[in-house]
Parts: sequence; structure tokens; C-alpha cells
Amino acid sequence: MQSSEQIRSLLQGTIDAIEDSIKIVSTQYEILFINRAAEKSVGKTCDTVTGQRCFDKLRGRIEPCPHCVLKQVIEDGHSQEFQFTVVDPDGRNHNFEQMVYPLRNDKEVMVGVVEVTRDVTERRAFERHLLHNEKLTALGKLAVSVAHEIRNPLTGVRLGIDSLLEETEVQLQKEALTAISEDIRRLDRTLNELLDLARRKEPKREETNLADLIDRAIFLVRKSASRQKIEIKMTLPPDLPKLNVDSDAVRQVLLNLFINSIQAMPEGGLLQIGGAKLAYQQRAGVLISVRDTGPGFPPEACGPTFDMFFTTKPSGTGVGLAISSRIISDHGGLLWGENLREGGALVNIFLPIETDEILHEVEHSAG
Repeated sequence: MQSSEQIRSLLQGTIDAIEDSIKIVSTQYEILFINRAAEKSVGKTCDTVTGQRCFDKLRGRIEPCPHCVLKQVIEDGHSQEFQFTVVDPDGRNHNFEQMVYPLRNDKEVMVGVVEVTRDVTERRAFERHLLHNEKLTALGKLAVSVAHEIRNPLTGVRLGIDSLLEETEVQLQKEALTAISEDIRRLDRTLNELLDLARRKEPKREETNLADLIDRAIFLVRKSASRQKIEIKMTLPPDLPKLNVDSDAVRQVLLNLFINSIQAMPEGGLLQIGGAKLAYQQRAGVLISVRDTGPGFPPEACGPTFDMFFTTKPSGTGVGLAISSRIISDHGGLLWGENLREGGALVNIFLPIETDEILHEVEHSAG
């Protein structure tokens, strides 16, 4: 049978192993215990804060915070749950859930509270990503039915306009018919984009070197970037694993992102492409980052998904980023955008690698 000291040590190890931040505070707001996750969160060790009042040691106040949940639980004895958002020094939002429970002794007398704080940023992003995919699927089905109904009569109109163009000799009529023909072709391109969005194809995966993939996409935009005095920099670590992806589809995504960045910097700027190994949603993978020094995204465009038809371009259809998001999703990955505090936009692409060896390597390097 284990001794009380062994049991205490086991409980201590168990609580420290939990990734959620856990604090135990007395009814007098004195800190009784914090686990390792909480130590990391507050930047202090358990030994240095034990016996200190939480609002003083952790918040620098002389009295409890005005809307303190701990105070509410201590006063009414009922557990509370709430959510909040914290902005880190880089300007990124982190979502948290916090649960506060009354702690009672064997006589049911409350002696303190237990505060459990969980970072749910990745989970929320994944949930929004799933919802976004459901929306794309529904819109894709609608797009197919609408596109087929429109395409046949649209083709007939275009052929008729082209025939009239060949027969007329009046310059004013030619100009009008040419403008109509160009608008019809633009509508046809939009229909093609909608159909591309609707056609979910299984990626034709092959082992691909990421640096080569990015180089091929950069080659196609280098002249446009040079004309606009945009510098392109690619920084990739030499030990990045090869990706098992549909190289043509992922190159299409990269090309789309590069073109968007270049169009966002008409007066020149810097386009940076980076890569790194990391674990996300408990999966090993590669993170590709595309940064520019343009005006950034409107607030409604930032996040883990890009809504179809949203665009900041006067002549844009808003389908390109949605298609890119779907391609990455078909690879089991995630694409999201955010604004940088120093200015400019950042788009991240996470592509998972289904290899236990890589996962172990990433976790080891992260730890």
C-alpha cells in the first residue's frame, strides 16, 4: 500500500502533467497551489506565489479585481464558466475557457476555489474550419446547379455576339458588341471558378520538395513583382521533410497567394515566404507562411477561413481564396489569414504529415 507521501507525490505529478492551467486559491484569495502550466502562464513558480494573495501577486492590485469570478464563486458557492480573449504581443488573439469550482472539505465547508483555464484557440479554429467546409459543400452544390442552368444559354449568347461582330462594319456597334462579349467571357470565367470550387477531387499525392514547389510558383510571378519593385525572399530550414501532396494543386494555392500579395503592394514592398516544422491539432506537419507589407486584411476577412465571394478587389469574384482553402482542406490541412502588428498580411498554410517519426521529432524539438 502506498504511503500518504507517495499518493501526494502522484497527485502532484498528475496535476502537473495536465496542460490546462490550474490554480487553487483559498477563500481569503491566498494562492495554495499552481501547476506547471499555470507557472508558465504567469511566469512565476508555485513556491514564489504560495501564500500570496492572487490579486496582489498576479495582478498587482490591492484588492480583488472588480469582475473577479473567484470572488463570485467564493461568495455564492456556485461554480462558474466563462470565456475570454487575450491579445499577445504580436497582436494575435488567443481564446480561453475558464472554469471555477468551489473546493469543500469533508464537512462540506468551502475552503477555497479551483480555477482551470484552457487555451481553446486551436479548437475554435478547427471548429470554424469544419463549419466553413460545410458551407463550401452546400454552396458548391448550389453552384453546380446554377452554373449548368446558365452556361448553355450564355454560350448561345456569346456565339451570337461573336457572329454579329464578324458581320458588322459599324465601328460603334463593334465597340459595343466587343464590350458585351468581354462581359460574357468574364461571366463564363466566374462559372468555371464556381465549378472548380464544387468539384472536390481526391488529391493526386506525390512526394514533393517544398522548396522546389515554392520556386516554381515564384518563377511565375517574379516579373510582375520586379515591375512593381517588390522584393521576394524565401527562407526555409534545410531539414524540412518532403510533403506527400498534389503538387499542382498546392502550387495553385501558392501562386494565388503570391498574386494577391503582389496586387496588395502596387507601390512596392516585400513578399516573404517561410516554412517550419510544427505540431498542430496533435498532428505533425509543415507550416508555410506568406507575408507581405501591404495594407493587410479587413477585420472581417481575418481568421481560419476565407468566405466565398469576399474580396477587396474591385474586379475580383472572391472565389480564389475559398478554392485555395478547399484545396488545403482536401489535404487535411488548414489555411488562415491574419494581420501583423507591424503592418501587412500573413497567410498560413498547415499541411499535415502522417508519420509517427516526424511527430516525435517535432514534439521533441518543441519541448
